[in-house]
Amino acid sequence: MDNYVRIIAGLWRGKHITVSDNTLVRPTGDRIRETLFNWLGKTIYQARCLDLFCGSGILGLEALSRGAATVTFVDSDAKVIAQLKKTIAQLPLAQRPHLLVSHPQKNGSPSVGATPCATVYALHQDALLTIKTTPYDIIFLDPPFKSDLLT
Repeated sequence: MDNYVRIIAGLWRGKHITVSDNTLVRPTGDRIRETLFNWLGKTIYQARCLDLFCGSGILGLEALSRGAATVTFVDSDAKVIAQLKKTIAQLPLAQRPHLLVSHPQKNGSPSVGATPCATVYALHQDALLTIKTTPYDIIFLDPPFKSDLLT
């Protein structure tokens, strides 16, 4: 069974995002996201964001909806990444972020432009190298509950 969360503000306000019925994916709720993005305020506009342990991708999608220039989505589960790519493909064509690559870039970070950009890839050694060398303005870090990944 699939579940849904909604984008709460910005370009895709009200858009429902499908979340697979996967016990590893725990989307950040509306109230928490609203508080988080109220704290971030205008700093989200044109920001380069990293959504590490992205799961449903709702934090990164909310950031893009609110004007972030780029979001790099990273997760270790191939099924989660496949669902996120489907989600991005379902956004309105004229407003859809440009999906740059499905693997880490060798030549640095995506360029910031008028069209929002999303980079999506599964976490592996090359991805870690890219993350370490790419500058980000905002990093969303929400690892699975039953892991010691935060430490």
